[in-house]
Amino acid sequence: TTGIGSTTLIFTYTVQKGDGSTDLEYQSTLALALSGGTITDAFGNAATLNLPTLGGAGSLSANNDLVIDTTAPTIVNVSLDVSNEFVDVTFSEAVYTAAGSGAISISDFQIDFLANGGAAEAVSITSILATDGTPLSGGETTIRIFVSVTGAISGTETITVKALSVSIFDLVGNALIAQESTESLKTLTTSSVSFGGKKATGCQYSAQANHENSI
Repeated sequence: TTGIGSTTLIFTYTVQKGDGSTDLEYQSTLALALSGGTITDAFGNAATLNLPTLGGAGSLSANNDLVIDTTAPTIVNVSLDVSNEFVDVTFSEAVYTAAGSGAISISDFQIDFLANGGAAEAVSITSILATDGTPLSGGETTIRIFVSVTGAISGTETITVKALSVSIFDLVGNALIAQESTESLKTLTTSSVSFGGKKATGCQYSAQANHENSI
């Protein structure tokens, strides 16, 4: 606490993982409590500690628009197009290559491929665009990763889409969570399969999303 001897006291709080608020406010009008100390004026009169009504004039939320966000973005859905030409990846919030700026790129991802006895030999990323086909500008929640398959697809092959370490962030700089992945799927011959709790229609081989990152 600083400001002793003045009309303003400044309290410092360090934001911790798990904290969050869309408009920061104290918990109650009695939130300012002394811990063995005193607050008095020059004549020794004790200060009144009651705070302004929550949301009312003079309150923290009324005076400032303080947003606290410690929640990292996650991959919430992945779907493979029926043509096997692209994978749509949806995030829990808008993502960037740096805190609040820049578009993510091919270098932010890798694809792991398993033939599982199939005839296809490899899968590689060729480009990443918005779902409408335009270049990414940063702030997208769903991106489209175009892939190229070497060899004929047998229907047993699987791919894993991984986000590389510390390369994808949300608006305030929270990094994509490490080790999160959808459930591993085996290729089905039906026209649709369940994909991590979501439905991916027309899949000829399964796609698994797994991002590795550190916060």
